[in-house]
Amino acid sequence: MLKRNIFITLLFFLSILVSRKTVKAEIKNEVASIAKSINVKIFTPYSDATGVLVKKDSNKYLVLTAWHALEGVQKGDSLEIETNDGSFHNVLLDSIEKIENVDLGIFNFESSKKYKVADFGVPQDSEIADKVYVYGFPLPNNSVEQSIARFELGQITGISSKYNKDGYQILYDNSTLPGMSGGSILDMNGKLLGIHGRS
Repeated sequence: MLKRNIFITLLFFLSILVSRKTVKAEIKNEVASIAKSINVKIFTPYSDATGVLVKKDSNKYLVLTAWHALEGVQKGDSLEIETNDGSFHNVLLDSIEKIENVDLGIFNFESSKKYKVADFGVPQDSEIADKVYVYGFPLPNNSVEQSIARFELGQITGISSKYNKDGYQILYDNSTLPGMSGGSILDMNGKLLGIHGRS
C-alpha cells in the first residue's frame, strides 16, 4: 500500500512538472507570436535594423526604433519597412524624429491593413533575474546568408535607476547581433519593456 501511495504521489508530481512545462511552452509561443506581429524590419541605404509598432492612428502607424539605426538617413533617401505579413511600406521621411537625450527614434508609415501594436509594460517593476525576450532581424553574415528573425530568451542582469549615456538602463544576457537594434524587449507577458540598442 505504501509503495502504491508513493507511486501515485510520484505520478502526481510528474504530472505537475509536465503541466508546468506545457504552460511555459504556451507562454513562450504566445510571446513569440506577439513579438513577430509587432516588430518590423527596417531597410535603410546604409544598414538594416528592427523597429516596433507602438501606435495606430487611423491608417498611420508609429514605429519606435534605435536612433543610431536612423541617424544617417538624409532627405531624398529611400527608406522602407517590412511588416510581419511580408508587405513593404514606405516610411514618411518627414516624420522621422529623434527622442531627446536617448538612443531612440520614431517614424510613421501608412497602411489600410490592420497590424497589432505593442502593449507597454512597466520597466520600473522589473527586477534582476526576470526573464525577457529580445526579437530582431540580424544582418546576413558568412554563416547565415539571409536575415532571419531571431527570438532570444535571456534574463535581466542589471538595472539602473538613473539614465546612462543615451538612456540605457536595462542590462540583459540575451544573444543579440547587429541588425537587431531597435527590436523589442518583452517581458514574460509579452509587454514591451524597452528597445534593444547595443550589445
